[in-house]
Amino acid sequence: MYADDNLTPANDSVPLQLSVFKNFPRNPDVTGLRLNLFYGKSADVTGLNFSILGLSDVDNFTGLEYDMFFGANRVREQFKGVSFSILNWHQGDDVGANFGGVNIVNNIFGANFGLVNLTTDTTGLNWSAVNISTKNSSADIGLVNIAGSTTLFQFGFINVTGHIGGLQIGLLNFAKNGFLPVFPIINF
Repeated sequence: MYADDNLTPANDSVPLQLSVFKNFPRNPDVTGLRLNLFYGKSADVTGLNFSILGLSDVDNFTGLEYDMFFGANRVREQFKGVSFSILNWHQGDDVGANFGGVNIVNNIFGANFGLVNLTTDTTGLNWSAVNISTKNSSADIGLVNIAGSTTLFQFGFINVTGHIGGLQIGLLNFAKNGFLPVFPIINF
């Protein structure tokens, strides 16, 4: 029994949660430390989130996510912080940085560092072997950079954008509104 009848496991945040397919305790919100093995789903997490061999599935996250061993981090709505994982899968809005093998991020204000970055909108930096932004990207550094629109720069072997508002530096540069639609070394 709770001292306040309004505080129930359904609406009270806990300082520690362990997830092995099911959350213990069952509260959907965590303010503190969350340890996830195989699969864990929580609503709001603020603090540290460690994932081992599985998927950490959170609606809203603020803090540090760390994939300790072959885990993946999924955030469905809001992410604020830093995430280290083989796979960062953030479907909402991000503020911060993602370090991963593959970063799949909807909207980010910050930076993505990985082998492959797939974003919708990036206000900040994408740095990886392959960067693909379906809409806008401020800055891309990689072997292959593809963006619907680029506001600052693309630096890579192959750079492709529908609209360049800055500079492309690379072996081949493609920009519909560029100095020329296709130009080697530099395009603007």
